Amino acid sequence: MGIFALVLLNCRRKIKKTKVYDLLYASKKNENNMIKNAKGNVILFTLSIALLVGAVLINNNEFANASNMKGRNIFIAIIMLIVGIYLFYISISSFIVKRYLNNKSRKYKKDNMFLYRNLTSKINTMSLSLGTIALMFTIILIGGNVALLMNNMINNEIEMGYPYEIMISTADGDFSKYKEYIGKNTKVKDMYEYRLYNIKGIGLSTAFEKTPFKGAIDKEIDCVLSLTTYNKLREILGYEKVDLQDDEIIINCLKTAKGGLEKYTKENDKTKIVGKDVKIKEIRSENIAQVGFNGSYYAIIVPDSLIPLIEKEDQRLRDKNDNNNTIVTEQEDGADKIYYLDFAYNFVATTENMTDEKFYKELSNYIIKQEREIAGEVNGEEQNYNIEISLANVQTKGERMSQTKSFYTIMSFLAFYVALIFVMATATLLAIQQLSDSEKYKYRYELLRKLGVDELQINRTIFKQILFYFAIPMVLPVMISIPVILGVGQIFTVAVTMKEIFKNIWIMLGMFILVYGIYFIATDVQFDRNIKGNG
Repeated sequence: MGIFALVLLNCRRKIKKTKVYDLLYASKKNENNMIKNAKGNVILFTLSIALLVGAVLINNNEFANASNMKGRNIFIAIIMLIVGIYLFYISISSFIVKRYLNNKSRKYKKDNMFLYRNLTSKINTMSLSLGTIALMFTIILIGGNVALLMNNMINNEIEMGYPYEIMISTADGDFSKYKEYIGKNTKVKDMYEYRLYNIKGIGLSTAFEKTPFKGAIDKEIDCVLSLTTYNKLREILGYEKVDLQDDEIIINCLKTAKGGLEKYTKENDKTKIVGKDVKIKEIRSENIAQVGFNGSYYAIIVPDSLIPLIEKEDQRLRDKNDNNNTIVTEQEDGADKIYYLDFAYNFVATTENMTDEKFYKELSNYIIKQEREIAGEVNGEEQNYNIEISLANVQTKGERMSQTKSFYTIMSFLAFYVALIFVMATATLLAIQQLSDSEKYKYRYELLRKLGVDELQINRTIFKQILFYFAIPMVLPVMISIPVILGVGQIFTVAVTMKEIFKNIWIMLGMFILVYGIYFIATDVQFDRNIKGNG
């Protein structure tokens, strides 16, 4: 009702200001550019391209350095993008005239002059409307892709971080109370207890210097699993067993970290572990819970023959802390440095049915907590203070999924609902604009018939006219959104692969073109009927 009232008042105001002569001959009046001067249009067109390119570059640069991202720069990029889109559509008709109609060989070829004149006159009339439509399309494509990226991130986090239904890690290796509760409250398919080892870093962190994992990988500590443990973890998940020679190792990592490690090992396929020369046999990316459970992002798989030496190294690191669990302090250039080690003992289980939040909360109640005195700096002064430390960690897939899926369901529904409404609204606007002018175009196509143009050629010309009119506000948003999405996608690449990002782009474009295409076909059919007097 609000929109109706505003339109009514605007129409009334315009009609009151219009002369009777102008009303009688309005249909024969040529549309003019908003910018009268041809040179001014060229300047605006060039400026619009510069603003759009600048906005994309600022956006990509900020998201490439997400840790130092400045909101002010993102805001500036958004303003540049909006202004650039509007300036582009204000000046594009002049560019079309200069590019096509001033070329005589192109101008008089087939129906080009008829089509381009129709198109440029319409753009002149609707330049601001087309700019608004293009802006909405840009929001649709970027927003829809971000929703898909969030979906990928959440699904990948669950897939990579929670391959087992229940995952428990402890400092003492006593899982009896947990297993008792699990046995009483769910049906277990398979379970396994094992030892996790930590050793001094062997330099693999340098493989991530030019990846999204830069700065997130612990340079000092690497996680190690024995081949027997690794094969059992694989067996539970249905993966085939692997073999190793006594001088070989495997690195198992997240699928998003595989590229950096593969590139690194092409030039550095040999290393040392606990003083022994070994060869990196291969990089594998099966999901064995490497989001902080079986290592952070990757784990080193070693033959069982190396485990006695590795166990000594692990114990040496843990012995540096009085309580022999998760915190190790080492001297580095005279200053204390604290490393956080994984708990030494892990337990995983798969179940017949997914667990719920109640199961997780009740299982977590068995975690023992301990107060510890820590020395640190508080308000510039060295002080001792107490902190509460959990001596175990419990994770369940069911609890994590209940948290993430509900959030994603709300966000994705809103994103796709808004996108669908935007597409339908803008496509409807374009369709109504063309169909409302069909009476004017009917006269023009009648002239073409009188000039000897056959029906087949007229149908093709109508199709081209509608196609150009629907394509003009769509092409620019597609060209802008792809590099913007690739830039924004950089903050998701820790959990989402580039392959998935490109797949999302095609999915969103496909959905958009499908809905938009239905409106285009319907408009073309109805416009053709109106021109021929059958509508």
